[in-house]
Amino acid sequence: MDKAYLPEWGLFPVEQYLIRYWDPSLSEPADSQRLRLIHEFLELDEIPIEWDPTLRGSSYAEPSRIPTVDEINIILRPWRSDKLRKIAWRIWGYGSSHLILLRTHYNRDDNYKIEELVGSDELDDDRAWWALLNDQEFDFGDQWWLVFNILPELAGPLQSYSRLPSQELIARDRQHLKNKLPRLKATEETKRTRCIEIETAYFRRTISQGYFAIADREAFEKDMLRLIYLDGKRNIVQETRADFDEDTLAEVAVEWEELALPLKLWENGIIGEKYRIDGEIGRVLYQLEEAHLD
Repeated sequence: MDKAYLPEWGLFPVEQYLIRYWDPSLSEPADSQRLRLIHEFLELDEIPIEWDPTLRGSSYAEPSRIPTVDEINIILRPWRSDKLRKIAWRIWGYGSSHLILLRTHYNRDDNYKIEELVGSDELDDDRAWWALLNDQEFDFGDQWWLVFNILPELAGPLQSYSRLPSQELIARDRQHLKNKLPRLKATEETKRTRCIEIETAYFRRTISQGYFAIADREAFEKDMLRLIYLDGKRNIVQETRADFDEDTLAEVAVEWEELALPLKLWENGIIGEKYRIDGEIGRVLYQLEEAHLD
């Protein structure tokens, strides 16, 4: 994937969704309809493989449906620049295999912190220029999730073209947890929740679709990046704060490749609300209510 490569219109799955479901008869403003359709695309459990004829950029092919001139000018071109489409193409091609650093707070006095990271293995300007989202258009403040409105490619899919985790892997993790239940039941009640959270960490790695290092206001003020892991539906699985330096980027990248979680997530990580033991997803995922741990 050449740095200068600009994909043809319609090669992205999200662009296929936009042109296929756009309704020109609506009185809804174009920006509003586009954003609504992007959100619908992000909620798909499965992305049709025919919307990705290049197989994540691994081969050359024509779009499955070539957009018309009007569709390009009205739907696609006003949405994002050529630069953003080049970045999106790289992200789509690499999937979740590379760490993304998203800067959401901008102050010129802080620029040196980002410049210190450029050239590191994870943000090498020649090989990984696209992994550093460092531009005023990403000035989201605390609303980091707005990046998906611009780069929905960051949302996955989790496996193949599905945003849902492998049920085979989930069954494996449940059996592993079941084998631990006798010891968990014998744990002192005041420590039991923490022990369960540790024992269910591998569930959360199985579920995680991708990860971000976020340089927000707190990151610059306290010299601590926000590190978050997300599932295929953009829910936070687990998060922590880590040192704002090159070593952090290298550590989390290695742990990700080894299907593990960084030590800081074990020591002081925060489990996403939905993934807690009694959370909306956690209750179904861990199935601990059936274990009668109380």
